[in-house]
Amino acid sequence: MKAQYCFSCMNELAGQVASCPYCHAVLPYRIKDPNDLPAGMVLKKRYLVGRSLGRGGFGATYIARDLKKDKILTIKEYFPEFACLRNPGSNFVAFKPGTEDKFLSYQKEFRAEAQHLKMLRDIPGVVQYCDFFEAFGTCYLVMTYLEGKTLKDVQLEQHRPFSLQE
Repeated sequence: MKAQYCFSCMNELAGQVASCPYCHAVLPYRIKDPNDLPAGMVLKKRYLVGRSLGRGGFGATYIARDLKKDKILTIKEYFPEFACLRNPGSNFVAFKPGTEDKFLSYQKEFRAEAQHLKMLRDIPGVVQYCDFFEAFGTCYLVMTYLEGKTLKDVQLEQHRPFSLQE
């Protein structure tokens, strides 16, 4: 029997449930952004894509599960919304008219970021590089998944900015 996972936290589920017993997400998971990769998609015959963790100027980050090593990871997709879009009904990324040069130029920077992260893999406190590959007209950086709150969340909870020492 094929394992089922919660696409919100990527933990394995035992049978049909209405909500995840780990993260309490309502199931089935629904994509919120039409540019997101579909939850449940498998990249490189290995990485099961879950929910989007966030989106920035140059791409989206997803929680994922490495089906080969059976561990939770993070996948960063190069997807600058100002320069591209996902073809409807497809996972392929296409250039917006007149943006091909910018898309390709920034993609080189994304590749360089992956190479720099790979070189820093033995430094404590730096997220660990796991893999880099190209598919669907773009590229993907796979890293370890770090669970917890973001610095922004902590700052909002404290109702004050961080001091320089913090």
